[in-house]
Parts: sequence; structure tokens; C-alpha cells
Amino acid sequence: MKKDNKNAVIIGLLVTIAFMSVGYALLSTKADRNELTTSLVDSYSDVSITTIISVDTEGTAEDVKSYISGDTELTLYPKINEKGDKVSYTINIKNNGNKKAELKSIKIRPVAEDYEIYSIQNISAGDELLPGDSKIFTFEVSFNNEYDGFVENTELKEVKVSLEYTK
Repeated sequence: MKKDNKNAVIIGLLVTIAFMSVGYALLSTKADRNELTTSLVDSYSDVSITTIISVDTEGTAEDVKSYISGDTELTLYPKINEKGDKVSYTINIKNNGNKKAELKSIKIRPVAEDYEIYSIQNISAGDELLPGDSKIFTFEVSFNNEYDGFVENTELKEVKVSLEYTK
């Protein structure tokens, strides 16, 4: 073999070993087979947020931007700065499928700062949506009136609200 071919083979083997090592590291965590099967079988994708019906503000609060970022996920950019500030989002969610759907969990990311309060009304884990039914719920971000510190909102904060449904 020529020296160039030997070097190419050696480099190819080293790259293959590197990819295999990275792949092994990524896949080395154990997955519970029942958990994985349940997750795949029970997830339900026929439920979707259809509209953000309204956005209301109080005080100096403002909704900089809000949109539906996934079937059951909202991305919001509320800006609250002082006592009395509140942004309320009224949202419609609908079951477009032919099976009953149950709300498994509501996830809000990131966790509220000390000066913020997140609240959600008219929807909670365990609620069911029958085929074709829709539900209106409200998500609010308000200033914690018991907070005595100073708030300097130099960065726009992104809040994600995710609803996970099962059948």
C-alpha cells in the first residue's frame, strides 16, 4: 500500500472510532422499556392550541410578543416592571381527534422570578377534552406585590407554556 492510502485508512478508522465513542456516550443512559413504550403509545397529538383569543394588560405591563410555537405550546414575551402590572392571555385549545384526550401536565419554563407570579385558570392536569371539544383557559404573568426589591428588565424574557395530553 502506498503511504497516502495508509494515512487515509488510518484517518478513516480514527474518525469512525470517534463517531462510535460519541454515539455510545449519547446512548449509554438506560431507558426503561415500559416508560418508553408508555410514552410513545400514550402521547396524543390531535390536541392543539388554535388561537390566542386575547391579550390584556394592566399597569405599565406589555405583551411584547406572543405566538403559538407548537401544537400545544405557547411562547410569550410579557414585560412587567412594577406593582400592579399584569399580562393576561386567553387561549383556546381543541381536540381535533376522534379520541378523548386527558391533560397529563402543564409545564411553564423558566420558573418565575421573585418579582413575578405565574397563574393559570380554567385548566389543570387531569382535565379531559372529548373529540371535537375545545376549552378556553387563561395564563397570567403578574407582578408580585409583596416583592420589595428593584426590577431592572434589561433583557426580554421568554416564557414557554406547554400542555402535554395523553389519550
